[in-house]
Amino acid sequence: MMQRAHSGLGASSMSRWMNCPGSYQLARRVTPPRPTIYAATGTVAHDLIEASLERPDHGDFASAVLGTARDADGHTVVIDEKLLHGVAVMDAYVRQAAHDYERVWVERRVSLDDYFPKRFPPPEPMYGWLDVGLLSIDRHFLEVVDYKNGGGVYVDAADNPQLLYYAAAALRELSPEARAEITTVRLTIVQPNADKEYPVRSWDTSAFDVEMWVDEVLIPAVRALQAANAPFVPGDWCRFCPAARACPKLQEAALLAAQKSFEPVDISGKQLAGDLEIAERAEIWIDAIRTRAEEELHAGHPVPGWALVDKRARRVWTDPDQVREVLGRLVNDLSQYEHRELFTPAHLQEVLRDRPDLWREVAHLAERLSSGKKLGRARIALTPTP
Repeated sequence: MMQRAHSGLGASSMSRWMNCPGSYQLARRVTPPRPTIYAATGTVAHDLIEASLERPDHGDFASAVLGTARDADGHTVVIDEKLLHGVAVMDAYVRQAAHDYERVWVERRVSLDDYFPKRFPPPEPMYGWLDVGLLSIDRHFLEVVDYKNGGGVYVDAADNPQLLYYAAAALRELSPEARAEITTVRLTIVQPNADKEYPVRSWDTSAFDVEMWVDEVLIPAVRALQAANAPFVPGDWCRFCPAARACPKLQEAALLAAQKSFEPVDISGKQLAGDLEIAERAEIWIDAIRTRAEEELHAGHPVPGWALVDKRARRVWTDPDQVREVLGRLVNDLSQYEHRELFTPAHLQEVLRDRPDLWREVAHLAERLSSGKKLGRARIALTPTP
């Protein structure tokens, strides 16, 4: 799997450092958190998209990789049908759109450094990896397409800072003559797991407005984060900040939450809204501290009084096919015990409450299995007194 370097002033983190200038310098001083399995899955999805678009037919590619596993960002990701469905949506859109363009870029490194005068450079190179770029000089059109594998946060294409970043950088990939021919820029988000009805969303703007955005928004944001006392500004972007556990504003919010008096008095909606803001910031800081402690323990570094303990065990089938075989010999209709897949042991036991004889036939095929480790208080072994 191809490992790509990322800029600390890249497009994917722009919503954070643009809104909270102080986070940039702080993030450079802390050890970055371990990428999540969701980030690793997104990395694999992007690699699959690149490989798929290089093939003449996506179907052949999908059948070749289904069920295989890839290592990414410290995780092992199994390529399943859901992941390949998202890749197929992106593949189909790009192949269809490409008919209207003369040039197609896939996973191209694009840079914004040329927008900055040499006497006032950014603190580090500003670049990113454009998922797909589509260019038509004849139609005076540039389109940038960004794939989002996650579905938890709906991403809008309109005025999207990340896509504006890519669009501005893509314009600088062109010669001055070619760039002067581009009048319309289309920003497109492909997000199959967030909206089944509209997995592809586009928004059009002008090339002039993209370059005005650079002058009026991007460059001032970079100047602000270079200031000696760059401010910390909490917001939605805090949840994805690598320095959240060290943020003074989030620590302040946690302290305020701890000091709050919760006497049973009537309070206004405005006061309650303020308390919720404090609580939300405190939760982000607490989550960041817990995540860091788990990373230290996973790496074998002690955290006094704490350990990684098993999560609550749940029952799973040791051999689902054998369970189906046993039930198939005893009942006429097996479909009543599965929906797309076999019921879990807990669900099946509930369904068979009136048929304990059937449950006894398959109960031994279930085992308790923990889904992983979590942070918990360390158990102290007591040594008997002689």
